[in-house]
Amino acid sequence: MADVLPGRYILLGEGGAVAQADISGPNATAVVGTGEIVVHAKPKTRLWVVPEGAGYLARLLAGRQAGAGVPADGVQRFTGLAPGRYEVGVELDGVRTAVEVRDGAVETVIE
Repeated sequence: MADVLPGRYILLGEGGAVAQADISGPNATAVVGTGEIVVHAKPKTRLWVVPEGAGYLARLLAGRQAGAGVPADGVQRFTGLAPGRYEVGVELDGVRTAVEVRDGAVETVIE
């Protein structure tokens, strides 16, 4: 990317990867990690994940990246997450929970 304005950005990747980047000059590095959020929810529920406190626009964009929803086994995984707190939400229903991600997996249930 070129000609990006300085500021904090949330990068959403296909498959649920999320990264934050603070851009102050012509180059930036986005940090992704080995963390994972494992969400147990009803099949076809459209879930999204953003860093905690990301704001309305980030949640809206994340909802559009939510994909086809939770698979038939009721388990959705969001991988490649850097350490930090993340909000897990349901499309058109908002934030449902916040979880702390470190290395490895953290599990949560969305009713």
